[in-house]
Amino acid sequence: MELLPHYADRVRFAPVLAPPPRPRLPRSPVLFAERVTVVETAAAGGLLADLAREIDLTHVGWDFEFAAPVLPGLPAGGDVTDCRAIRPLLLSLALVGRGAGRAEPVLYPFVVDVRRPEVLPALAAVFELPVPFAGHFLVGDFHCLWRLGLPGPRVIWDTWAASRALALGRHHRKYRLATDRPPAAAREEADALEDASHALPAVCARFGVPFAFSADKGRLQASFRDHPGEAPFTAEQIDYSAADAAATAELYPHQLLAASGAGLVDHLVSIEMPWAAVNARFAWHGVRLDPAACHEVRAACDRHVADLTARLRKLGLGSFDSHPQLKAFFEQQGLLDLFRDGASYSFDQEALEAFADRHPAIPLIRAARKARQLRSDPVLWPNLAGADGRVHPAHRQLGTDTGRQTCRRPNVLGLGKVLRPLVVPDPGHGIGEADLCQIEVGVAAGVYGDPDLARMFNTGDVYSAMATRFYATELTPADLALPGEVFKSRFKPLRNKMKRCTLGIIYGLTPHGLAAYLEIPRADAEAMLDRFLGLFPVLRQALADAAYFGSVRGFAATATGLRRYRAAGRRGKPSAWERNWLTNHPVQGTAAALFKAAGVRLDRLYRAHDARLIVPLHDAFVFEAPIERLEAVGELTREALCQVVQEAFPELRPRAEVNIAKPGCWNKDGMAESVSRWLADPTFRLD
Repeated sequence: MELLPHYADRVRFAPVLAPPPRPRLPRSPVLFAERVTVVETAAAGGLLADLAREIDLTHVGWDFEFAAPVLPGLPAGGDVTDCRAIRPLLLSLALVGRGAGRAEPVLYPFVVDVRRPEVLPALAAVFELPVPFAGHFLVGDFHCLWRLGLPGPRVIWDTWAASRALALGRHHRKYRLATDRPPAAAREEADALEDASHALPAVCARFGVPFAFSADKGRLQASFRDHPGEAPFTAEQIDYSAADAAATAELYPHQLLAASGAGLVDHLVSIEMPWAAVNARFAWHGVRLDPAACHEVRAACDRHVADLTARLRKLGLGSFDSHPQLKAFFEQQGLLDLFRDGASYSFDQEALEAFADRHPAIPLIRAARKARQLRSDPVLWPNLAGADGRVHPAHRQLGTDTGRQTCRRPNVLGLGKVLRPLVVPDPGHGIGEADLCQIEVGVAAGVYGDPDLARMFNTGDVYSAMATRFYATELTPADLALPGEVFKSRFKPLRNKMKRCTLGIIYGLTPHGLAAYLEIPRADAEAMLDRFLGLFPVLRQALADAAYFGSVRGFAATATGLRRYRAAGRRGKPSAWERNWLTNHPVQGTAAALFKAAGVRLDRLYRAHDARLIVPLHDAFVFEAPIERLEAVGELTREALCQVVQEAFPELRPRAEVNIAKPGCWNKDGMAESVSRWLADPTFRLD
């Protein structure tokens, strides 16, 4: 039977109605309170997602258990795991909310078998909830999320980062270890003690949070590393997984209260917690190393060490590592006083670099040490690349007491300018770098409120501006009117003296150190520093206040609120070392915080350009992007770096330089051939 045309058209063009929403009945939260629910099916996952959206959530604890394969063929003791081949096994979620007829918040623990792909859509819905997700040392947890294709939480709290920030500086090795220990051993022991103090069981103990598996954590973590693919989990493994998430869920309000008492909440919420995800992404993205170039450098190390050792012996130095021999050698040359460090002498790389032009042996010593260190550096190890062909270093958030990053296995931050071209891009991509210029001087002007220093910073070259003022009576009017770049090239020695004075003020250079560097009497150096500070009376008073008030209250703070503490119980007049960091932390720590804020912004903006941050280096970001987008990404990076500084200190006009001249590798100012230059001459340097 045919419809009349009028009715046929009505049927043909009738809107397609969506089926009505399925009827729902609220879950009964009391059935899931304080008991572990295991999720292994899509239906159970849907129940978890529904409950999470129905109860009045305050926050969620979360933790992944996973297996990460160890890369084969590495030297003994050099285990490196491949984050790109990570195998997520269990996800524990501790939902905390009000309800179940109780006045206190209630815990709803779930353990999800994430080997089952059918549970993932429900987890995506949970992670999109706008409540804090608290976990401990979240690097591996983020890697599990990205491996599963899940979105990260919108709001995170890393209980490890909070613990580290709440104790920043208290356990510095100069406080806790004997001063007669060898520096390397002291550093290693201090690092081990620091790691142990921020492990989850230790943090729980400090806050009075029960953690049932403290004694068995290592054994149970290992049980997941060796867990067969589809084998069921034991009841103990399930309970342990649930306990990790429950511990971080209970820690969160305690840490939030402690952070509030320390004036730290804003810094943690706006800087460190978003940065935790960015930090994990640095490791996830990794870098590509040129294997052939790494092999050449590694093969050249022994040759260079042998050659440099022979050249040093001809100059009268038997061992470039022997402290007594170095002391005797430089005493014989009349140069020992250059290396004075308090009551003793230091021949570390920093001291040698400062006086590299004083004796032909010094650059040879530096080069020999560098070549020997490179020989065992993981950056040159074969088979270090992961499943994606890239190397994935372990980046450490709050790695230093200033709040800056550190990196290891391998330490790509420590490659040095000469060897940066070992890092190359993926095919079709290019590498660039954006670097904030003279930023710590600008931040010092902003933090300490010195308008004269800010005006000099805003000229574009603060050191040239200082030199024209400091040496005004010794220069002609024509000299004083020169543009900054022209003055910089024509009066480089004067500019360098100002740079040394400025960095000395920021980093604590002593009159003795300045005298040695400039080859002038100590009294003249003292007079020069005094005259230099006289140019900046506001800064001078602010530095004195920072040292005094910081020593009295027991900490220095950045503009964002991150504190660096004196050791517990330490009161009274600060040591010279303490005075240095009490005045420096507000500057260097603030610069580090602004750098992280820019990184968080860029991490989001880069996704539209298929670009990625690959190395955070002091005040510079190294980025990788499709070659056709490299220039746009460089400009985006420059703008973000400058914007965060100007937002914090509107009186400043920051500058950032972008280097994309030779995108085929990471390089210093386009010096893409520096590795080959080093292979030919181990003393080759890039100043």
